Amino acid sequence: EDLVLALRGEDALDAFARKQGIDREELEAAITAGLVRAVDQADEAGDLPSFVAPLVRRAAESIPPWLVLETLERLGSVLPG
Repeated sequence: EDLVLALRGEDALDAFARKQGIDREELEAAITAGLVRAVDQADEAGDLPSFVAPLVRRAAESIPPWLVLETLERLGSVLPG
């Protein structure tokens, strides 16, 4: 739960890293690796359309984890439903 809350923003991620006594870059690398692994597993299981998997994988590899969540939250506020 603390990790998910740390993804709220850059400051929250910094605070989480300090609290855990780990380097911010290490933390981001571990989160990114987990996201990429999840995309790979979903792709192998056929849970992602084949044309979507590379795009999602690329986003997971290149966008800071906190920014992904922040962007999704902002999109959610402007999209219908």
